[in-house]
Order: sequence, then C-alpha cells, then structure tokens
Amino acid sequence: MKKEISPLVVIGAIVVIIGFVGYFGWRAVSPAQPPAGSYTPGVPPWLDKSSANYGKPTGAPVPPGTSSPRG
Repeated sequence: MKKEISPLVVIGAIVVIIGFVGYFGWRAVSPAQPPAGSYTPGVPPWLDKSSANYGKPTGAPVPPGTSSPRG
C-alpha cells in the first residue's frame, strides 16, 4: 500500500527550501559590515597613525618597581 503525501506539505517544503537558498544566497553576495570605529581603507588598524589612540599605552598601568619575580 502506497502512502500519499499531502500537496500542502510538498508546497510548504518547497517554499522553505527556496527561502533558505534565497537567504543564504543573498548573504553570500551582500558586502560585510565595516568594523566599528574609524578605519583607513588599506591600512591595518595597528598601523593606522590617524587613530585617536595612536601612541597611547594599552592595558592597565603598572606601578614602577612591581615586576614579577623570575626565580
């Protein structure tokens, strides 16, 4: 005995598959979002001298004379 599949189930599955293919195709061809903050095209952020933080130390300040013991 052969079981029949409802036409509504087949149509729903086709719509879902077309939706997935369309969405992932659209995401594949859309340009990526630019990174947050100022960025000069062609210059990596760590070499960008126009950055407001250029030349400033990064990380937490360390008081003088508090180096870690080496041995």
